[in-house]
Amino acid sequence: LTRLSTSPGEAHAYLVSRSGARKMLRRLERTSTPIDTMMGQPWKTGVGALAVHPGLARQDPSLGTSINDARFDKKPTTTGLPRLLLPLAKTALKTSENVLKRTFYYAAWFGDRRTRGRA
Repeated sequence: LTRLSTSPGEAHAYLVSRSGARKMLRRLERTSTPIDTMMGQPWKTGVGALAVHPGLARQDPSLGTSINDARFDKKPTTTGLPRLLLPLAKTALKTSENVLKRTFYYAAWFGDRRTRGRA
């Protein structure tokens, strides 16, 4: 098992403990955040994602996706001052998410080091 220091990419397959599922369900009561995004926000959910290498499941590219190409359309729809401030807001959001993600990762890493080999 490897603790992810970044967000897991895509939602292929997850094994979720009962306590992790409860945490995620509580979070889903108040958000419409997609599961793959939520898995990359452990500071919000309290669920730290671990990965198995090599993976246990593979995505079949022939199945396609239920997410349409609109997610790639990055053209701003705002005007005026909000449009000017948008790049600053995005940068601030990404920076704060990265700091929170790394803080969660390193806090968990010390616990992982302490328990490594006990299982």
